[in-house]
Amino acid sequence: MTPPAKGDFTPQNPLEEQLKRLLTDKNTPYLDFYMPLAASPLWIVVPHHPELDGTDLVAPRGQNPAVPVWSGPGPDGETVKYVGIYSSELRARKGVEMHESRMPGKMTCVSAKGHGLLRFMKTFGADILLNMGQKECQYDLDPDLIDYLLEQPEPPDPEPPRTVARPEGDPAKFLGPVKELLARDAAVRAAWIFESKPAAPLPRGHACYELALLMHDPDDEHLLQKVETMAKALTPVQMEWTTSLLRGGHEAFRELAGNHPPFYAARDFLP
Repeated sequence: MTPPAKGDFTPQNPLEEQLKRLLTDKNTPYLDFYMPLAASPLWIVVPHHPELDGTDLVAPRGQNPAVPVWSGPGPDGETVKYVGIYSSELRARKGVEMHESRMPGKMTCVSAKGHGLLRFMKTFGADILLNMGQKECQYDLDPDLIDYLLEQPEPPDPEPPRTVARPEGDPAKFLGPVKELLARDAAVRAAWIFESKPAAPLPRGHACYELALLMHDPDDEHLLQKVETMAKALTPVQMEWTTSLLRGGHEAFRELAGNHPPFYAARDFLP
């Protein structure tokens, strides 16, 4: 359908590093690129709905995003349908410009994990072009390999990066009663306070925090709601809260415990 991409682009993320290897090195196994494709964030271009700005919706409630479906000549002269998907936000922004130059109306780009987004794009019954219209990194995704990916279990979400709360404006100074609650519960091993990235922009002066508990039973959630409610009640309204569980066996946890003291630790706690 399209001439091979030359791979003369600067990768924006690990997935694009694999894409560049695939385009420039004939010895690169296909699955070295396709397997990360299912676990990585991907982007699509959809009509912009200004009435949905500030919400977690990308289409009117109850509707799927209206992905543009294009058509063009195939390798044998037949007409084929195709849809675009993008390997980074930079490529998606370029895709928005291309779509707006070819069709009326404002467009925007949205992201989701590859496994789910590829499954959605398959519903259009069209070829899927990665980085459509960008000759240096455009790639025709193989439908058989996409089917293979979608037959596999969905890859787990990556652990979100965490930042320990800074001393200035430290919310811990408000949370004495929470620490007392944790100390009375033998199921708790330790707890940390993190700054977290909110799902939507916060008002000026607000900050979002996560209070993460390490329990003897890693699936024990009995304190999560109570701790979250107490944290919200004890801190200024500008501090927003979520709670979560930590898994002590994870390598990321061991690095965290070795470098950052917990907000609370039981007397017998050992990282």
